[in-house]
Amino acid sequence: MLPIPQGGLAGKTASGYCSVVLSLYQAMKATAVAHPIQGLLKYHGFRDPARNVPAHDSISVCTAPSRTTTTVEFGHDRDSVTVDGEPIDEEGAGRAREVLDLVREQSGIDREGAVRAVESALREWAGAVDGEWTDAELDRAREIADRKYGSDAWNRERTDPLSGRS
Repeated sequence: MLPIPQGGLAGKTASGYCSVVLSLYQAMKATAVAHPIQGLLKYHGFRDPARNVPAHDSISVCTAPSRTTTTVEFGHDRDSVTVDGEPIDEEGAGRAREVLDLVREQSGIDREGAVRAVESALREWAGAVDGEWTDAELDRAREIADRKYGSDAWNRERTDPLSGRS
């Protein structure tokens, strides 16, 4: 059950409220850009194993301006990873799933628990009661969330493209 604000949002930002609630039911997404390095000489073995002193130095070269852009979408029912806009192969997807499963396990909070916690905070913040959204309210909330979270301004710079609008 979603929390519904009693008597409107009275000075609160409806687009912010609706966007937060809807985004909880979508996957989390992050993008990173990496500039890889190439190892030319790698150390093998230790001169002093007790202090982790390598037998010799390693030499690496930064290959900038080469880069990769990796996007991970972390969801409760699916995960996806793309590199430079292309899905990774099944072997890479399996390795990514292992890491994402560890993140889920180590966080100690499952998606449903996180959703319940945020719903509770939103309910308190908005003075809300349990109820049902109308189709028109849900359509409007989806439109606002899509415009905001689908924009480069928000995803790249965290600039709210809806600021000044209700």
